[in-house]
Amino acid sequence: VSLGRPRVWAGRGARAVAFLGVALVHALAVFAAIWAFHGFRFEAFGPQSPAGSRMEETWTGLLGAPSDPHPPATAQVWQFARDHRLLPEAYIYGQAHTWKFSRLRSAFLNGRFSLTGWWWFFPYTFLVKTPLSIFGLMALAAFGLRRSQLYETIPLFLLLGAYWAAALLIPLNIGHRHILPIYPPLFVLCGAAGYGLAATVPGRARPARGLGLALGGLLAALAIEAVACFPRYLAYFNVLAGGSAHGYRHLVDSSLDWGQDLPGIKRYIESHPNDGPAFLSYFGTASPDSYAIPAQYLHSVRGQDVAPAMRLIEAPPDEARRLLDEIRRRHPEYQVVGGAKLPDGRLDILLLKAPAALRLNPGTYFISATMLQPVMYDFHGPLGPWNGRYERTYQSLVHEVAPLLSASAATREAALPAHSPNEWATALDYFDLYRFARLTAYLRQREPDDTVNGSVLVYHLSPEDITQALAGPPAETGIDLPTLAGLIRPPASP
Repeated sequence: VSLGRPRVWAGRGARAVAFLGVALVHALAVFAAIWAFHGFRFEAFGPQSPAGSRMEETWTGLLGAPSDPHPPATAQVWQFARDHRLLPEAYIYGQAHTWKFSRLRSAFLNGRFSLTGWWWFFPYTFLVKTPLSIFGLMALAAFGLRRSQLYETIPLFLLLGAYWAAALLIPLNIGHRHILPIYPPLFVLCGAAGYGLAATVPGRARPARGLGLALGGLLAALAIEAVACFPRYLAYFNVLAGGSAHGYRHLVDSSLDWGQDLPGIKRYIESHPNDGPAFLSYFGTASPDSYAIPAQYLHSVRGQDVAPAMRLIEAPPDEARRLLDEIRRRHPEYQVVGGAKLPDGRLDILLLKAPAALRLNPGTYFISATMLQPVMYDFHGPLGPWNGRYERTYQSLVHEVAPLLSASAATREAALPAHSPNEWATALDYFDLYRFARLTAYLRQREPDDTVNGSVLVYHLSPEDITQALAGPPAETGIDLPTLAGLIRPPASP
């Protein structure tokens, strides 16, 4: 369909004006699309939404306080856009949130840890997550691309160049998925492997037989590999990385593990009934409970389905028994260790897990690949390699909570008055966190006994293994990432 008479822009100035006009129209279209997707409403929440902010971070936390004399330039841009309602509030919030939390974000690559990433992270993910047959197709395409096709393919090369430039500069190194947009233009360019081969041999209308066989062989190999790794595509690694079984040594998070293998864990446990009790540390947002996985839950990334070591419940006397029975039906490991009657007549009931449920025991440990590597902690947790500061914190916590792990009921009850329930709950939570970090530091020094589809590592731990992991010399002594980055101040010298 023609919208007027064609017009040729011959001069450079005229072409520059045309390009600027097209860029302006494109920008206006993007601007209109952003507003359209937000219903042409500035406010992040509609008028029927409950009062109060439900955002993860406050605007002050994202953009800084208005009184800050030197706010970052990017924060000023987003603040200006919000003040003048240039874009929807939810869109501005999302951009500001991404900007802030991508500057410092824990990352793992080939046994290394960083808070600011590496420029070569995405080139490396491309190298080990792309089937080798595609590299062969790229080589044939480069060989078969004719000079006359270069001008026609400039937009594809520009797209690849711009996207790769952004990927090399971004410090958010968490997943191969962030460079997935490069593959469609790359596959289009790979079409030159077939289209251009006809011109590679002078005087012949068809490509050379050897080149044609190579092209067919590469396509067949790609198809076979795609079928062979079905449905474990997320955990796929090519032979340069040693295959999917060794992917956890190279990359984690969404490059490998997004909690996709809960069904596989359940099948594994059911098919190995003699492997002893199961323990699970899960990286994902699904619920292990919904799959009825018969395992004791360890520290997990979001704490879902992991019952706290200590709970304090309040309820009217006529509801207390029913509530207590419901909690203990789902978590029979809880024991009542204290209680009181409040002034308003409600009952205060203190629950604590039984010693056996608080200790780590021999058995089969299922550790999500991302949980094995110490990247899913906040800056005040055991982030990065195990080190001296973490060891001192761990030993202090071991000493503090030891009475509550005792098999003696009298010892536990005598220790409880030393702290408030909230203080004990916090101490137990931190103990569980640092104990898990010390366990995984030990497990990182040995090969797993098995894997579940490459994303969950399986370890059969004996009593000696548990003792060595939790009470032996630290298996790992590395750098203190948060302190190195200035996020944690080291203790003052005596």
